[in-house]
Order: sequence, then structure tokens, then C-alpha cells
Amino acid sequence: MRTRQTICVWLSGLLFIAGSVQAQSGEELISMGDRLAEQAKYTEALTRYKEAYEKILPGMRGLPFKESVAPNFMERSALQEHMKRLFHEEMSDSEIALADASLKVFGLVPLDFNTEKMVLDLHAEEVAGFYDPKRKQIFLIQETEKPQKPGLLARLLGARSGFDKEEQKSTLSHEMAHALADQHFDLVKLTEAVEQDDDRSLALQALVEGEAMLVMMAELERAGGGDPQAMIKASPAAIDFTFRLMQGILPFASGKSFRNAPAIFRETMVFPYLKGMVFILHLTNASGLERVNEAFLHPPRSTEQVIHPEKYLVEVDEPTELVLPPLGDAVGVDWTELGQNVLGELQISILLRRHWGVRAAAGWDGDRYAVFRGPEQDLGLVWYTTWDSESDAQEFAGAYSRYLSTRLDLTEPRSTLNQESRPPAVADRLRFAQAGRAYQIERRGQDVFVIEGFSESQLERIASALEHVGRK
Repeated sequence: MRTRQTICVWLSGLLFIAGSVQAQSGEELISMGDRLAEQAKYTEALTRYKEAYEKILPGMRGLPFKESVAPNFMERSALQEHMKRLFHEEMSDSEIALADASLKVFGLVPLDFNTEKMVLDLHAEEVAGFYDPKRKQIFLIQETEKPQKPGLLARLLGARSGFDKEEQKSTLSHEMAHALADQHFDLVKLTEAVEQDDDRSLALQALVEGEAMLVMMAELERAGGGDPQAMIKASPAAIDFTFRLMQGILPFASGKSFRNAPAIFRETMVFPYLKGMVFILHLTNASGLERVNEAFLHPPRSTEQVIHPEKYLVEVDEPTELVLPPLGDAVGVDWTELGQNVLGELQISILLRRHWGVRAAAGWDGDRYAVFRGPEQDLGLVWYTTWDSESDAQEFAGAYSRYLSTRLDLTEPRSTLNQESRPPAVADRLRFAQAGRAYQIERRGQDVFVIEGFSESQLERIASALEHVGRK
């Protein structure tokens, strides 16, 4: 599961082996599936694997399946096309427009970038199977090719090799973990609660995907003859270190779309899986799997809590929910508000990655931004952020001023900036102008306000309106 990821459904015939398999153990069903795979009976093999995990995972996770999970099978190309169609059913034109404009107004992608195509290509390229919580079904690739043995380079470049039974079992154990969680915690309800907040959505995904990653890794341990419970007690620091090493090769080990995607796409795609599992391990190390169950009842509310688990587990640091005032009169009738959202610590760190990003984002306490489109298709941004301390606010303002000056190729305030190990100190208010558009960064105590892309008169009116911001 991912934020804005389309979940798709395809009904097809399901082949069953004659006779009851209810009496078979999980291990026996795995062995049956392996034999069927060797006979190129891939659909039947996947069915046996699915039934096996309905028996294996409850003992591993401490939660029973309340009902059998319905599988559906389709060829990879057909599934990819179906995902594209359902993407437009799940996301309205206005939601797509806001997502596209948000990436562009922050400078995360070029202005001529095709955001919709990138999202569709990424999900079609990377899909290997998934669970649909809306329809309570698991979707699996119905491979028609016998497995090949590509060389090392082909593997590193993400080559597909037909039906690979070990890959299929890993995918299935992961997706069946989602099905099990859904039967106990209602993933649809959890997802609907965070739809209007991208940062909370990423945090929820980290919980959901991190738990499934842990189950998958525990199953791999079990299948290799080890103790699956050992994964629950694994060191979060050690796993985090391993994942950091892995993250460096991911662009080379994935498909072409992933390799060519801007950093914001790559990093938000892998965050729920890698950092999510590390977060889950902090929970299990503290209080076992019962703490994971509690987390599904009270999910993390920000990527900050995932990145810094102590802010979820020990000294709880809830994000401050900010409210922008009505800005219609300030921007004028020729400008249209496309929508509002939250960036959060993770995406701010990606935004400022070349300008002290991790340090500058670490003091995040909340943000809210609004994106506007002008009569000439220009984009405008109004961004309200708040920080844990005035020092954190100053660091963010300094980092963002450097980022903005670099992005716009401004001579001011570049002359006041440097390459020290921390963001430079800047004035409490900085204003720039370029090609008839004005830009302002203003700090008021622990709050920082950013206004970009409007005329100077509009900027003055917006700044005045921001004297009346609020908090929930």
C-alpha cells in the first residue's frame, strides 16, 4: 500500500486441485505449491502458497484469519493496464492537479514534468502483487513464462524472469500480512482518516508496510529453518544500517521508471517499507507484537514519529495542526486555490537534501501549505510552518533561503550564505524578486512563513492575511 496508490480489482477464474486441502499443514501446502511451480502450473501453485500462509502467519503474528482471503489472478500486462484505469477512479482530476502543482511549486520536479505519467509508470512497473482492502481480495501475477536465469547485470537492472517461486512466496507472505491486518484493524477506515494529509498518510503507510515487511522477513527466516521470532527481537539499529546500504543500490536494482524518477518519488516509495520496518522493530523491541496491535489502533500521526520512534514511544510529540486564513481576497479573483496539504519532516528533508536537509527538517512540528494557479498558469505558494524551537525555525529559514536562492539563481541572499555544517543565520524576513514575481521568507518566533510566485502587491496582502493564522 502507498499514498495515492491505486488499488485494483480483476475477477478471473480460479483453478482448484480436486479434493480438500484443509487438512494439509502450511509446510505441506508450500511443498505442494513448489511441485506445481516446477510443473509450470503457476496459478495452482499460487493458490497453494496462499492457503499455506493462511495457516502459517497466524502463529507467527499472534492473530487468526477470520476468513479465507479471495485470490484473483491476471497477467502482468493486463494488471498494469487495469491499475491505470482504476487510478483515475480513485483520484479525481482536482486531486491529480493539486499533487502535480505541489511538486512543481516546491521545485521538486520541473515545470514540464508529467506527474501523472510518472505515478502510473512507477506503480505499473513495480507491481508484483497486492492486497485490496476495499474488496478483501489479493491480486497475484499470473505468469505465463518459465523462469529464466538472467545474469548479474540483468538482475541489477530489475529484469523480470517469469515465475520465480521464491519471489512469489515473498510477495504473498507480505500481502497476506496486509490481509490479516485488515481483518483485525480495518485498513480502509485507517486510510480514509488520513486522505487529506500526505504526511500522516506516509506515516500510516510506514506502519502498514513495516508490519508486513517484518512478517515477510520472519517467514523467510522460518522457511530457512530459523526462528521467525528472532526477527521480532532484531536490532532496529542494525536493520536500519543494512537498509541504508541497500538504499544506495535501489536505483540500480529497480526498473527504468524508478531509476529515472525524481528523488521525491523514489524516497517516498521506499520510506514506508524500509523506515517502516525499523519503526515496527522499535515497537516489538519495546513490548512485542502486542505493541504493534496497539499502534494500529493509534497510528503514528507524522513521519517525524516514524523517523524518530522515541517521539511516538517515549515522549510523544504530536504534530501541531495549522490553519491558514482565507486567502481569496489577498490573491485576487484571477487566481484559483488548487488545494491544501501538509509536507512533513520526510518530504522537507528531501526538498532540502542539498541544503542541510536532515538537520533543517528535524525540528519540524507542523506545516500547512496552499497552492494557487494564476491566469497565465503561474503557480503560487503560501506555506505556514512551525518548529520545536526558535533555533529550529532559524535553521529551517536559513536552509530554505539557500535552497530558494539556488533554485531561482538569485544573487541575494546568496552572498550571505556559506557551506558550513549548519544552515546559515539569516534575517527574520527576506524578500526576493525575479521576473515580476516576489518571494518572501519570514520568521516569527517558532513559525516560518513562505510566500512565492505572486506579484509584490499580492505578496503584501497575503503577508497581512497571515497575521491571522490559527492552530487546531
